[in-house]
Amino acid sequence: MDERAFLAGEPYGARGKIGLINVGGNPVPIVDFYRMIPAGVIAIENRIHEPPQVASDAAELGKRAIEAARVLAESAPDVIAFTCTASAMSGGPEADYEQIRWMEEAAGGVTCTTTTTGAFNAFKFLGWKQFVMVSPYLPPIVDRFIATLKVKGYTVLKQGTLAIEMLEELRRTPTEKAYRLALQTVVPEADGIFIPCTTFRVIDVIDRLEKETGKPVITSNQASLWECLRLLKIDDPIPGYGRLLREPNRSTFKGFPR
Repeated sequence: MDERAFLAGEPYGARGKIGLINVGGNPVPIVDFYRMIPAGVIAIENRIHEPPQVASDAAELGKRAIEAARVLAESAPDVIAFTCTASAMSGGPEADYEQIRWMEEAAGGVTCTTTTTGAFNAFKFLGWKQFVMVSPYLPPIVDRFIATLKVKGYTVLKQGTLAIEMLEELRRTPTEKAYRLALQTVVPEADGIFIPCTTFRVIDVIDRLEKETGKPVITSNQASLWECLRLLKIDDPIPGYGRLLREPNRSTFKGFPR
């Protein structure tokens, strides 16, 4: 029997409910999640205020996510994810773990995670040590990312950025720009291509890049969903969005200790 037909009579979220904390007017994470999400899993969204500049005050966003987690807990999610890469990645090597602890306390013990944690766990799952990074960020943000990754034991062999300052421009940026930049940035010795930023609309080029470069691709929203499904113990292979979501055994992968 078709799984979706089987679940048609079940409550929404019969297999799992994911709470997403999204920033400002970012339209991408919730749409990306519903394009990739397995049958029987739902995503519920709460939003926090974000200034018009890209990642202009990452620390403040992290503080706002704490109250958002408290509100999301009212909908009884199984896991809550803060979908902002820059908030934790640019805050230092332990920032994502601190963010998770604060959110879980506010949410009354609901399991929480962040996009950054999902990315770190995805690197480990696929065995990455050195990779290229393709982003929309301004150079100071890129530098903070690279510094955090270095402390975590990763080498960014080469980086390419669109250096976008304003969120409105980022929201209008065509997917093809990220695709072309990735092709220009990838190098033979890279374990893969990392494309951070949850506002960067890039899930449609993951498979194309993997086929053309022979390298696996990890993006923010793809890694966020993968991490949530890992925490939910859901191991469905999801085609069309790269090796990370196609690979088996996500449900048994333990991730980084917290």
